Amino acid sequence: MSTSSSYAGVFDPAWWQFNMLPSRTLHRSHWFAYAAGPAVAAIDARPEHAEVWHRHWSRHILRTLGLWERPAVREAAGAGWLVEHGSAELQLLARRAGAVLAAPRLRRCVSGTVVRALAAALGEDLYALTLLGDAAPHPGLAGAAFERPEAALEQIDTLGWGALHLALQQEDDPLRMRMALRLPADACGPAGLSVADALALAKALDVREIRS
Repeated sequence: MSTSSSYAGVFDPAWWQFNMLPSRTLHRSHWFAYAAGPAVAAIDARPEHAEVWHRHWSRHILRTLGLWERPAVREAAGAGWLVEHGSAELQLLARRAGAVLAAPRLRRCVSGTVVRALAAALGEDLYALTLLGDAAPHPGLAGAAFERPEAALEQIDTLGWGALHLALQQEDDPLRMRMALRLPADACGPAGLSVADALALAKALDVREIRS
């Protein structure tokens, strides 16, 4: 990858890995598209050589996407704070966003049995987000009431990942395309949610103590 001045400002561990080693945080849904098989097999067989294989695999990913000479620049990134989130943190943020967006549908559930099952399935923190009402960072998206907790959880994940995907759409290609590798391959912005609202929602629900 080029070491030109366009790479200035990104030499910290999180941004270096983000630019140079996307394979390390690649969502499993992208593995087939980027020929993960040989690399994963080699890493599993010889863990001591994992770094070498991640470099080969990452170079393949970046060249496939036309990003090998195009690093993401921290100073130009409005959603750059997401780069420093680990996979678990991104998943939590997606679930929090999804819970807020699905809140109107969850509140329409009238069966006490279903409501209790939903509360148990979501967990205390996520369920609390669905009860914020006017205090919520977004009013949520309309839709039919959920009849099964499993359907609610699936939709919350779909909405949340879709919101994060949408929040990145105004970013330059080097950042947007690299971040997309960390989201499910089928993530798609929910109808009725704007890019600006998606980004504002993600920022409002971010629970990291330090965000750059």
